[in-house]
Amino acid sequence: MWFLVHNSCASLPRTLKVIRHKHLLHLTHSYLEVGLHQSDSRFCQLCVQKVNTNYGFYYCSKCDFVAHLDCAADYRYRENLRFARTSSTSSLSIESKHNCSCCDSKISPIFRCTTCEFALDFKCATLPQTARYKQHDHPFTLRYTAEDDSGEYYCDICEEERNLKHWFYYCANCDYPAHTKCILGENSNVK
Repeated sequence: MWFLVHNSCASLPRTLKVIRHKHLLHLTHSYLEVGLHQSDSRFCQLCVQKVNTNYGFYYCSKCDFVAHLDCAADYRYRENLRFARTSSTSSLSIESKHNCSCCDSKISPIFRCTTCEFALDFKCATLPQTARYKQHDHPFTLRYTAEDDSGEYYCDICEEERNLKHWFYYCANCDYPAHTKCILGENSNVK
């Protein structure tokens, strides 16, 4: 029997240590392999999105910890994450007490700067700096501050009001602001 495997999939580490979890995570190919039922709904404990049972994932049998392949790989490096909005170069702590400074979510874990109150959840910490939208010619850049001082801030895609505190994407060529969810989709980090 022959089958094809991506190079990146074939080279995944069998075990992985992430900063969010105290035990080693093991590469797992199916729920049955670790004694779970196929009908179990599991959520990645790093991005809080549903885990697709048709693909591999990382699993800890000691405490039933489940993580997407990409999320676990990203989390290995998150301790060195720098926040674009702060000038601080101090280290980060991982907590669950703060809200995300970008979207106000209470989803845990939260990466918080140890010298200021700025914090990001996993989804916002991994937003791309630039993005494209299917019905627009120019790239959008992630923005942290309002594009003007008009006092009225709307998304030009859905035409709903934007929260001034929340990050957004902006096309400077067209003066075109948009919610991150409108550019990337509601569940942009779903694997």
